[in-house]
Amino acid sequence: MRRYKLYVEDDRSDAPILMLVECINDIRAQEIALRYLARSPHHHAVEVMQDGQRIFQADAPLTSDTTYPLSSRSVGRSKASDQ
Repeated sequence: MRRYKLYVEDDRSDAPILMLVECINDIRAQEIALRYLARSPHHHAVEVMQDGQRIFQADAPLTSDTTYPLSSRSVGRSKASDQ
């Protein structure tokens, strides 16, 4: 089993929520992260770290129902759209 840190961006909190998970591999950690992202409309991004290395990062899809507080942080954008 490997240990991972999941950082979930939640619009109700100023700081990411940290969750520690143990699972068999990176793919399973990614699946768990995506479930947390989908769990609440307040969750708008997730990042998975293992031994200080980013394994995975995803943003929640934007919908017309999604609102975010005004802040200096970039939210709701995928890194893929920057390429």
